[in-house]
Amino acid sequence: PSFSVDVEKGLWYCFGCSEGGSVYNFLMRIEGLSFPQAVKKMADEVGVPLELNERSNPEADYRDRLRELLERTAQYYTELLFRSPLGAQARDYLESRGLKMETAEKFRLGWAPPSGDALVGKLQKAGYSRDDGVKAGVVRERSGKDLLRNRLIFPITSASGKVIAFGGRIIHPDPDKKTPKYLNTPETEIYSKREHLYGLSFHRGGISRAKEALVMEGYLDVIAVSQAGYPVSVASLGTALTEEQCRLLARYARKVHLFYDADRAGRSATEKAIELFEKAGLLVHVSQLEAGEDPDSIIREKGPEAFGAIKDATVGVVDYLIAQKASEFDLTTRAGKTEFLESVFPAVSKVR
Repeated sequence: PSFSVDVEKGLWYCFGCSEGGSVYNFLMRIEGLSFPQAVKKMADEVGVPLELNERSNPEADYRDRLRELLERTAQYYTELLFRSPLGAQARDYLESRGLKMETAEKFRLGWAPPSGDALVGKLQKAGYSRDDGVKAGVVRERSGKDLLRNRLIFPITSASGKVIAFGGRIIHPDPDKKTPKYLNTPETEIYSKREHLYGLSFHRGGISRAKEALVMEGYLDVIAVSQAGYPVSVASLGTALTEEQCRLLARYARKVHLFYDADRAGRSATEKAIELFEKAGLLVHVSQLEAGEDPDSIIREKGPEAFGAIKDATVGVVDYLIAQKASEFDLTTRAGKTEFLESVFPAVSKVR
């Protein structure tokens, strides 16, 4: 009742939050878009060609071609997962992990068949060369074969929702083979992993409205947490968190909750993330997981309520850093206390 729309003038106003504007302002606020992104989204939805620059730019045109190739690739993988007998084992796997098909559709999950020429053949029929596939990162340069095979596919998208890369996960690893569980497409002209976050395009609006984000480590963590009722989760892309990713998230959020592993590597990653997010101007809280736990396993084994309880029990960074450093020293001795203080002060001094 507090939300008013003037159709004739094309304006809206909310008496509850005292904000208003045009359709563009509405999209910017609800979906966390910039003004150019809102204009582009509206143009796409109503079928109006949007000419941003009349001058020809061959490099930009080729990047658009690669984006179109990646979009076709994502559609092909999705088709195999949901509507082909080839995707049956992947569908069974998702069901075994408690993921609903509508959730898989939301994140545009797919399936890459075992054949090394399946995608290459599909792309060639659509008018793309093997070299185009190599430049887009989905075809191996040396062999000319499909890069991702026999894997569950996670499309990686830009903040605006364009497919820019892929991650692939083996669902039934062979213990006799040293095949990596996860394999991501390489960096390309249109994809730099340090500049993007998995899940941001799907959760941008939710993060923008809540002004907070849950930061975790894996694709399936992001998806499981979203399905559990927290559509504000993101993850870095197979690399340590970067300044660029933190600045990107700071466009939408004011506060972040970190959900990293409880092992030594996870604690080290948490401290580094605290420093980077603080530098980006974000308020940081830390959710402390038990050893061997991650958000996905907590939800599957204990339920969404258990995850919610852990989220609500987050601690501020000063308390977290003091507790972590204290666990490394013998505080019953003067020497231990001195070493503890010398260790904790530099860490805490970085907190704004």
